[in-house]
Amino acid sequence: DMSRSMLLVGLMVAMQGSVSTFVVHPNHGHLQKVLHSGQATTCQSRTTFHQLIAARSSVRLEAKKKKSGDVEVSNKRKEKQLIDDIRSLVDRVGIGFDASEQEISEMDGMLAELEEFNAVENPTRSAKLWGRWELVFTNSPAMLKNRGLTGFGSFPFVKFKSIIQTLSSTGKAETEEVLLMPVTGAPVTSFLSGNITVVNQQVFEQSYENVNLASMLQAQSQIVGSGVYFSKAVLAITYLTEDFRVCRSPSGAFFLFRRCK
Repeated sequence: DMSRSMLLVGLMVAMQGSVSTFVVHPNHGHLQKVLHSGQATTCQSRTTFHQLIAARSSVRLEAKKKKSGDVEVSNKRKEKQLIDDIRSLVDRVGIGFDASEQEISEMDGMLAELEEFNAVENPTRSAKLWGRWELVFTNSPAMLKNRGLTGFGSFPFVKFKSIIQTLSSTGKAETEEVLLMPVTGAPVTSFLSGNITVVNQQVFEQSYENVNLASMLQAQSQIVGSGVYFSKAVLAITYLTEDFRVCRSPSGAFFLFRRCK
């Protein structure tokens, strides 16, 4: 119908304008200095990003192999404590849409420490990657502005509930955004489906091709239009276990996912 066509046109505009509009550039992040120096093209920036991620991952894994048993036990305790502290912050402030700069900085620091304990050498090819994941914290400016993916979370009196991402070894990806409607508090779910493409052992590209809005949101889709920011994302998996996944964009935005039980 007309409203869905308008939304898809908006997606195409966003996709043409940027290769990673899902994760608009924040003014911080420890990858930013490398990527934003000089007049690098998008292609060059991607290459630099991939090389930096691969090199950092290699150094970490080599360091882990050299650790003695006692040190390994100590580090496991540190990793567990970090995860407990991260969970505590998520419980306190939620997904990050209303978090203060200090809370976002605190989370960024803890995730950077947690990344030092990543033990998966090829996360984009690991079976641990597949399944259902809930996004529990992010500092993505686009998502903070939209209060979610579709932009409807920023509408007056509409409340954000959750974002669930399902990744499949077949290369398919589906994201569910659940919002709570005004007055009734009734949950409504929109579905975004697309593909994931492996770029290298740690970096993947995710694109959204189809949008299936909840029925009561379709009439408002023209309002969102070209303001949709979720057409494509290039992300590095910097930490992966059975329970948690951390991703970062070339601009330094981070995404913390927890596996759905």
